[in-house]
Amino acid sequence: MNIERLRKILLFSVFVFCCTMCFYSSSTAAATKNYSNFSDIQKHWAEKSISTWVQRGYIDGYANGKFMPNQAITRAEFCTFINKLLGYKKISPLRYSDVKGNEWYALDMGKAVAAGYLGGYPDGTIRPNQGITREEIASILTKVFSLKNVQKNALSKFKDRESISSWSNLSVNTVVYNKYMSGFPDKTFRPASTVTRAEALAIVDRIVVNLYDTSGTYGLPYDTYTIAENVFINSSNVVLKNVVINGDLYLTEGIGNGSVTLVNVKARNVKVSGGVTINNCDLDNVLIETTNVQKLRLLAQGTTKIASVDARSSVLLEEANLAGTGFNNVIINVPSGAHVEMDGIFKNVNVAAPKVQLDFLQGSMDSLALPLGARDAKVYLGTDTITKKLSIVNKATIKGRGIINNAEVFGDGVIFDKAPQKIKVAMGVKAKINGRTVTGSKTYSSGYDYNRLAPIFAKDYPDVEDVHSRGFDLLLKADKSCRAYYVVLYADDRVPSADEVLAGEDASGRTVPSDRRGNVSLTANRERSVAIDDLRPDEEYHVYVVLDNSGVGIDPPVIRVKATTEDTRYGNISGTVTTTKGSELRSVKVTVFEGSTIIDSTTTNADGEYTIYDLEPGTYNLLFSKSSYEDARTTKVTVSAGKTKYVNNSLQLK
Repeated sequence: MNIERLRKILLFSVFVFCCTMCFYSSSTAAATKNYSNFSDIQKHWAEKSISTWVQRGYIDGYANGKFMPNQAITRAEFCTFINKLLGYKKISPLRYSDVKGNEWYALDMGKAVAAGYLGGYPDGTIRPNQGITREEIASILTKVFSLKNVQKNALSKFKDRESISSWSNLSVNTVVYNKYMSGFPDKTFRPASTVTRAEALAIVDRIVVNLYDTSGTYGLPYDTYTIAENVFINSSNVVLKNVVINGDLYLTEGIGNGSVTLVNVKARNVKVSGGVTINNCDLDNVLIETTNVQKLRLLAQGTTKIASVDARSSVLLEEANLAGTGFNNVIINVPSGAHVEMDGIFKNVNVAAPKVQLDFLQGSMDSLALPLGARDAKVYLGTDTITKKLSIVNKATIKGRGIINNAEVFGDGVIFDKAPQKIKVAMGVKAKINGRTVTGSKTYSSGYDYNRLAPIFAKDYPDVEDVHSRGFDLLLKADKSCRAYYVVLYADDRVPSADEVLAGEDASGRTVPSDRRGNVSLTANRERSVAIDDLRPDEEYHVYVVLDNSGVGIDPPVIRVKATTEDTRYGNISGTVTTTKGSELRSVKVTVFEGSTIIDSTTTNADGEYTIYDLEPGTYNLLFSKSSYEDARTTKVTVSAGKTKYVNNSLQLK
């Protein structure tokens, strides 16, 4: 055998042994619990999972010496487990009538509230001892693991999909799509059913496949190997090296005030909640988010390249001894008043939140954008910094002695301590430069048409159409290419400001649920349709829309359009059309007949899905047709008031 090959095999064997020993050792005193004392887990289907989590100190049994795997896990027990797993430490005061503060779970319930994944009920309780439901767990997992909503409908296979609550619908769809949760043999999901202690661990097992929670070095010394699943680091002083991660990488708050080191790691999605040194790494998307008050530090070294950073918490982004591109595109979307520091060479930096304090200590930025949503930004430019292009649309203060090559100002209230080398101020806009007020005397061109300071809606827009019991389509068209922001509120809610619409908030500053806010890109004089779904039937809604553009010099107007959803006297037909081999089929015409009379028709979307709304209760026949395919029919489809009837079909090639 080749000596070099033998050396590699021996090194890999030693690595696997060491990792196995580390993986099954606990970082907490609670791990000394001998799980074999639990008389009720022997030969249980989840025995291996239970024993692993107990040995590692993340969950325990009861005083009676049993684990009780088939008992419903309570909201308090599940929160305690999640808090340990992700290292949550910040505690919010609890003002719930059923928690006095001296219970064993009081601190963990406070951590769950502080982390934002648990809330109370309208009656002022939080119900810690109530069994947690499947849809509640889906909602929590989506929040704590920052799972992205998926467009594909993964719920159509469940017979009881209509019983999934509107507040959890997207979360359930996401966890099912990612195969973290599944249904039952009878093709139900049972969203309101409680989850047993064993089932809860099994669900988390599918997400947390690789967990490093003790200090040490993990990875081959020379060769690179691939990890197919998610990787979690929940301890400081961990070094992970020479790995390609096909799943997601989570650096949890369990890292605390310490740090971890990544060496020659390649990953697509990374969530950072603790300090990290990144050496010779290739990372696509980095999300920075923590509940801790302390600022995180991300240090990029060597050949590291990071395509995109989404900073949602206070952070120091630092580059040192760098041969790679380091941090490229940075979006700063931190809470109002948060502090961000940057030290290095950056491409594009976009501040997307109000009242941000940004300190650029040294280095250069190709572009720094302070758009409309960055109102009252405070930027400090250190003496050894160069900002090649600075674009400001709202009130901001720029301090420090750093060099600004080119500045464009489109909003009033901008103050410069030091004059940029070149500055353009939009017509009618006032800026203060080195103590002197400058007023823009004309509208100028910088890649945009500024004959007007703002885009406007085309005639008869915005508007709504296809109103049904669960929602409607929002129609948008503007005279210029721009981005439209919208929020959907109840009719009796107060009117939000332009800044609040841009931030996806209502007039009280509360974030609107994700299915009732959004933004889309508009092409000049082309209609764009946005589907608004999961609304209440027979309810009046007001949609507030704002057009934003980097060339806006004043706050844009907030446009309101009204829509009242249909009542539940009508029903819907929905489903998926595939080929006989199971592939989704788009552009299939679906026609609804009552007897021989055509009632309505539609076509399937890119995922083969269709919905026909607001049919009177009754019995209908469906015709599915597409060029090059044999027609298919479904007869005697009964539609009930306030219900959606799901009808799937498949077409055979001619």
